[in-house]
Amino acid sequence: MKIIYYHDGNQTVLSGTVLEALSHYPIISISNHVELEDQYIMDDFPILIVLSQPDLPFVEAVKIRNWSTIIKYVGVREPLENHCSQFSFENTMEIKTIMKQAVERQQTLRINQYNTYMNHFDTDTFNLRQESKGWRAAIRSRFSKLINWAGILTMIGDAKAVSQFSTLLSSHIEGRLLIVDANLLKPTLDEFFNIQRLQTNIQSHMVGIDNTGLNIALDAIQKKLPFSTVVKDIVHKKTEKMDVMLGNYNFHNYEHYDNEAIHQLIKQLANHYQILILYVNENPYDCMTLLSLEISKFNIMIKPSQMSEMRYLYHMTQAMEVRRGLNLEKNLVIGYDGEKTKEHLSTTSQKMLFGSQFLCIWKGNGQNVIHKFLERIE
Repeated sequence: MKIIYYHDGNQTVLSGTVLEALSHYPIISISNHVELEDQYIMDDFPILIVLSQPDLPFVEAVKIRNWSTIIKYVGVREPLENHCSQFSFENTMEIKTIMKQAVERQQTLRINQYNTYMNHFDTDTFNLRQESKGWRAAIRSRFSKLINWAGILTMIGDAKAVSQFSTLLSSHIEGRLLIVDANLLKPTLDEFFNIQRLQTNIQSHMVGIDNTGLNIALDAIQKKLPFSTVVKDIVHKKTEKMDVMLGNYNFHNYEHYDNEAIHQLIKQLANHYQILILYVNENPYDCMTLLSLEISKFNIMIKPSQMSEMRYLYHMTQAMEVRRGLNLEKNLVIGYDGEKTKEHLSTTSQKMLFGSQFLCIWKGNGQNVIHKFLERIE
């Protein structure tokens, strides 16, 4: 679902009541034609709400784009000529009713688009019942070749799923993979990788729970010590191609981490491994989360498919785009079903909410997610 809301930037009683009436919708607020061009994606069949009298560049930008519905306040005089459903409203009760119809229309258009896309497949060639063995063999063959793609991945969400994803991905690469527990307040990877010893083998002034891979690495960087010589001693080797670096277990350390040292750590680790995975928390104001989301090649977000979880993720990423300029196209959203409840969002709803960012639903041990990811980076 994508709803673009245009106003001239002045906060009025009208704009306040309209936004309050539509508070449960994911709305993107804009005030000029440049922001419109940045936010518009044709395949989203967006809804446009026009509250203020637009200028000519904005009117022209609206006319050349496809919309599912345009809704404007009765005081807007400029005609927004477009081949779509158009409505005018005078009060909040009217816009609530109109919005319900507009969202239903948007959903119908997207479902029709999906069905049209599916109908383009040659069913004679893709007869799964008769050729399932050959089809499965082709998939196995396609993903049996080791990849040389390299880069930084930032991951948010279910720790168990993240651990499984990392292990599976490491079996598909030529080099080595490192996953770092970069949740500076709530480390969990020791549990899911069954690591009993938190401390490294390095003797230093850091002892006990402070003597972990992340803390030793940051200390070495801040002291400008040769980093390459200590890497092997501060990680836990879990498979032939995957290492794990444990994070921070001392809550009081959080406020003392240095952003520049964190940046240098990420750069140096990325030089040592083909793929570096940073598992961070989902707080958009956390220094490690902010930096990781910005410098990664992809941000993989594995979240339960509940409405509240997906709603938070949507608003968090939208805020990151507006405030930090985060490129949403590098986000890959994966729904993690678990136990279904009445608040569970369907696959169709998740596709509509995130558009091209939605990758797939996690199934079984997650092998389908790996295949989808490998397809995306080809």
